[in-house]
Amino acid sequence: MATARIFSKRLLQLSRLQYKAEDFQTSFVNGHWRQPRIGPRRQADLRKACLLEGRDPASHGLPEPKQHKPLRVKPPKGTKYQRNYEERKAKVEKSLSDMPTKITEWKEVRGMRA
Repeated sequence: MATARIFSKRLLQLSRLQYKAEDFQTSFVNGHWRQPRIGPRRQADLRKACLLEGRDPASHGLPEPKQHKPLRVKPPKGTKYQRNYEERKAKVEKSLSDMPTKITEWKEVRGMRA
């Protein structure tokens, strides 16, 4: 726990009770969804109180805490110049490597001597 928390006597007494799995889950009754009898905040408090007293929360019927999805890391979009930089650089290098042959061809076409 990040901070020390003082729980009320009532909450500590509630943490000693046994609960059913249905108390912590939403239920579909008569075509309508009903909220759980014990909400997520109270569940978290009960779990912390059980851990504080050295008991296993699962033994009292508390469900396992939900696992969070890992964050999706997207590469930065960058500007158009940054996105096309590698392609443009490769194109320039290829053109520079072909330059001597292009120069000789141009001189031949123009009638100049090499």
